[in-house]
Amino acid sequence: MPKSVRQPLMVAEGSDWFWWYSSRNSSPEDAVFDELFRANLEVVWWFAGAEPPDEIRSPLMDERRIAAFAQRSGAMLPGAGERYG
Repeated sequence: MPKSVRQPLMVAEGSDWFWWYSSRNSSPEDAVFDELFRANLEVVWWFAGAEPPDEIRSPLMDERRIAAFAQRSGAMLPGAGERYG
């Protein structure tokens, strides 16, 4: 992987998004962290020479996405179904 792609990918991977969207660490600033995380992902796409998908411009925790995943949970969002469902 080229360094020009690896660096922004590491920034996105180290994002506080993973912290602030856990069921234990939510805050009034969730939307800010969501926007910053998506902006970091967009940079990865640009540095890879690709057009970011349109979905990356929508908040990750918008009502449509929450409804679609309400029955699921995972390592990064334990209990997400209870919180957002």
